[in-house]
Amino acid sequence: MPSQRVYPFVVTVRHRVRTGLCVAALLTCAACTPPPDKPTDKPTEPRATQLRADVGG
Repeated sequence: MPSQRVYPFVVTVRHRVRTGLCVAALLTCAACTPPPDKPTDKPTEPRATQLRADVGG
């Protein structure tokens, strides 16, 4: 029967197509993520508030 010989080939092709589509979807999702924010060159300096100056002294 020729259909018994074709079936494993069809399963292999379907598996490869499904795997290829999954890989393509993952690569597409990875390409669409925004890049991370760049760190600032100089960190902001903390500013003392009026309340901190009064309580500490």
